Amino acid sequence: MVWCARNLLTGATARLTDPGNVVQLGFQGQALISPDGSEAYLAGTADLSAFNPEVELYGVKTDGSGLRRITSSCIAMDSATSMRWQPVRLSPDGKRMLANCHTEHFPPAPVVRTDKIMIVHLDDGSACFVTHGRAYDWHVPTT
Repeated sequence: MVWCARNLLTGATARLTDPGNVVQLGFQGQALISPDGSEAYLAGTADLSAFNPEVELYGVKTDGSGLRRITSSCIAMDSATSMRWQPVRLSPDGKRMLANCHTEHFPPAPVVRTDKIMIVHLDDGSACFVTHGRAYDWHVPTT
């Protein structure tokens, strides 16, 4: 999947991809654009070969440069655990993001699923737990 950003003033289009193809962006099919239009936020993974890849949140400038990982695991990870972040909504000042952190643990017994609603601080990637459940942005259709 290739994500692009178009500058509505100039019409220029830039690919929002990792030039080294180290990170695959675009999980869950949603990108958020900062209020000033300078940065896009997407879910992505750096380890496609893993049985349970960790899906983190990444930021990239809308000119396609400056890819950076924002989040880290919201739980302790092991080989029987999968984790994925999902961006939901940016704050009006562009400094925080409402996001979901979904985890699944595959013990020998039944699968244990946990959904957490988090606030992610985009400057340092720290995350604050809000409550259990899933957040939805009212203007984005759910599937």
